[in-house]
Amino acid sequence: MNCELSIIVPVYNTAQYLPQCIESILKQSFKNWELILIDDGSTDGSAEICEEWAQKDARIKVIHKVNSGQADSRNQALEICQGAYIGFVDSDDWIEESMYEVLMNDLKTTNSDIAICNHYDESKNKTLCKNVSDKRYILKNQEIQEFVIKDKIKSYIWQMLFKRELLNKPMPTSKNYEDYSILPHWFENAKQVVYTYQPLYHYRLRKSSIVHDLSLNRYYEFFKAEISRYNYYKHSPFRKIAKRMVVKRGIKAAKYVSRNQTSLSKQKEIKAMVSRISKELKAFSLIGIEKKSFKERVLLYLLLKHPNKFILYQRMMDKLMFYKHSNLDLYE
Repeated sequence: MNCELSIIVPVYNTAQYLPQCIESILKQSFKNWELILIDDGSTDGSAEICEEWAQKDARIKVIHKVNSGQADSRNQALEICQGAYIGFVDSDDWIEESMYEVLMNDLKTTNSDIAICNHYDESKNKTLCKNVSDKRYILKNQEIQEFVIKDKIKSYIWQMLFKRELLNKPMPTSKNYEDYSILPHWFENAKQVVYTYQPLYHYRLRKSSIVHDLSLNRYYEFFKAEISRYNYYKHSPFRKIAKRMVVKRGIKAAKYVSRNQTSLSKQKEIKAMVSRISKELKAFSLIGIEKKSFKERVLLYLLLKHPNKFILYQRMMDKLMFYKHSNLDLYE
């Protein structure tokens, strides 16, 4: 009998955390699954760990490939998976024993196409979670896309369970933030989405995953991912909202670039990146945009007209604000 659920785990140099990830999947109270581990050219022993676990459980399949990124790993797994439902787990994270039983039950009892759960943010010294409760809510039709475009549904595909037929478009392999770019397409044909506030996924906060440690170019790429989303929505009823989200993302990208705690040698690079974002926003037609807040109007004015003053303002604000992760002991 074919499995009902395919769990896809891209693996790249996470040997330190991979056993905990796999063990949490093996402990699932929902048993009718297959696990597809895609080793993306790991060099730290992760590939051998995958093979060891595959020898222990026939439900585990392993693919080894040349390093080509997480999106390509997921795409290859989607080509061979057998489940009617698809879940994703990152190889340095772990999940609650009841995660897929809860999400599968939510899907079936509400006749939904996608189920989403809450998650924990895990550091070495703290476990954080927002809005924990047993409540759930249901989104239908256009309300779904409105939540996606306003980023009320975050692009964390690892906390989602999909009906297989929705994932008919491959993830883009030529860019970062592939989750963010693909989500509108995967949600396009969903007639109903169910969300539970119950936290079932443990997201490991690592130093490489915190925004202040990203390269300057990654902020810019996130801004470009928002433009990609706009191109998807520009002929839809959500065009005005999509335009505003481009502005918000541009301001946010420029903010993080400006606040980047880096060496003096990179100050020219920071100014050049902020200027680049400013020029792209100028070229992006702001006619027909959803009404902006007063704060957005002020920040947009500074960014478009006085980018150097925008940088100075952001650095001043950075000194006044307490950085939310400063008291967390992050994983390597």
